[in-house]
Amino acid sequence: MKTIFIILILSSTVLADPRAPEFSLQDLSGKTVSLSSLRSKGAVVLDFWATWCGPCVRELPFVQKLHEEFADRGITIVGVSEDTPKTISRVKPFVRARKLTFPILFDRNNKVMRMFKISSIPYVCIIDSTGSLFYSHLGYKPGDEKELRKKILEVLEYQRGEVEE
Repeated sequence: MKTIFIILILSSTVLADPRAPEFSLQDLSGKTVSLSSLRSKGAVVLDFWATWCGPCVRELPFVQKLHEEFADRGITIVGVSEDTPKTISRVKPFVRARKLTFPILFDRNNKVMRMFKISSIPYVCIIDSTGSLFYSHLGYKPGDEKELRKKILEVLEYQRGEVEE
C-alpha cells in the first residue's frame, strides 16, 4: 500500500486587488472630485502628504515639477492632504506659499488612505486610465523623483499601447 503525503503550504500574503478603490474628496475650493473623473483624462498620480510631514514637504517641489512637465501629456497629478482637523487650516496657505498648482484634495479622517491600505506618508501611486494600480511607493528620499518620472513615462507608453501587457 502506498502512502501519499499532501503538503499544503499556506501563505500569509494575499494579493491585493489591482484596481484602485473609487473615491470622492473635496478640493481646496470645496468642489467634490472623484477618482473616476480624474481618470477620464488619463493616468492619475496620487501623492498622499501632510503639512507636518518633513519628507512630504521635501518631495512636493519635485511633484510640482512633474505636474508642470506632464500636465499636457495625459497625466493628472493630485495631492491628497492627510492633515488632521488640527492642521487642516494650514493647507491653503502652505499650498499658496509653495506655489503648488496641481489639484489638492482633503482626505478628512484618512478615509482614502485606509481604502488604499496606506500605513504612512508620503505615499505616491500611479493609477492608469483603466483604474488599475500601476505603481506605488512609500516614503521619500532624494532620487525617488527620478523613479517616479520613469514610471510616469512607462504608464504613458502603456496607455498608448507601446508596452504589451
